[in-house]
This record gives sequence, C-alpha cells and structure tokens, in this order.
Amino acid sequence: MPGSDRLRIAWLTTGRGPGSFGALDYLFGAIDRGLPVEVAVVFVNRERGEAEPTDRLIAMAEGRGAPVELLSSVAFRKARGGKVGRPGSRCSRGGTSSMQRSRGGWGGTGSTSA
Repeated sequence: MPGSDRLRIAWLTTGRGPGSFGALDYLFGAIDRGLPVEVAVVFVNRERGEAEPTDRLIAMAEGRGAPVELLSSVAFRKARGGKVGRPGSRCSRGGTSSMQRSRGGWGGTGSTSA
C-alpha cells in the first residue's frame, strides 16, 4: 500500500511441524495487536495434500487474507530426476555430518580456532 508505514514481508515455510504453524499464528496475532507488518505473501514449498499440517497452515494464511504461493519441492526434484530425501536419511544429513566431523560439532566444540 503506498503511504503505509507497515513493513511488507514474505513468509517462507514448509509448514511441516507445529513450530511452523505456531510462528505464523504468533505473527498474525502480533499484527492484530499493532505490529506494523503486512504479510505480502506466504510461500510454501509443498502442494495441498502433501501433509495435513501444511494444509492447516495454508488454510490459516488464506483465512487471514494473506496470498499463498505453493511450489512443491518434492515435485520439483522429481521432475528434474533428483532424489527425494527423507528426514534422517543420508541425503538429508550429508553436509551436517561433514561439518560436525571437521569442526567437532556445532558451536566449535573441540575446535582450535579462536
């Protein structure tokens, strides 16, 4: 909106867990209490029907009048011949385990850098 003092933001989420839903719900509540923010779009990297928690988040955002854009990361990878990792699978852990081995874990535990 021209002339508005509200900050326009885009919200990006998978909407998979309760934290995703709770964070967006909290933001909408804060806006109701006067936070000068407008949710210009909620971008979700899933399609309807991929997961019930995501469907609930989409319904909440739409119910609050926020435009919602959907692009399934699973469908995107499959369409390009990529592998779809599952939480905890080797595909989803590769970078993390390498980082943990090279630095002794997050936060530099065992690291010699100052």
